[in-house]
Amino acid sequence: MGVNREEYIVIGCKLGKKFTKKLWKRVDEDSELESQYNWNEKREKRAQYITDGMSGEYTFFGLIKQLSDGFDGENTDIIEFEEPTAEKKQQVEEKFKELFPNEEMPPIKMYYLPHYT
Repeated sequence: MGVNREEYIVIGCKLGKKFTKKLWKRVDEDSELESQYNWNEKREKRAQYITDGMSGEYTFFGLIKQLSDGFDGENTDIIEFEEPTAEKKQQVEEKFKELFPNEEMPPIKMYYLPHYT
């Protein structure tokens, strides 16, 4: 694990090590994929991905909201989240199928993700 712990809420799907390794290989060949869809808080209103960049254990794909950045300590604010709407789920599903047409998409859920950098 890294030094800083960032915290996220993800409305989307969790993919495992096999998918993550394929994604990294594809990103090596297609820098546009990383520059447009790797997690960036400026784009949190659209579907994107975040991976475990150390061991490759996971990739999350969906709508990602950062709660804390690992530098300001843990988030102590009370944050209210809306239940994932059908519209948000559809947005995630459509973008996943567009970017990864040959992959099976796991169910869309809401995740709390402690992410070490």
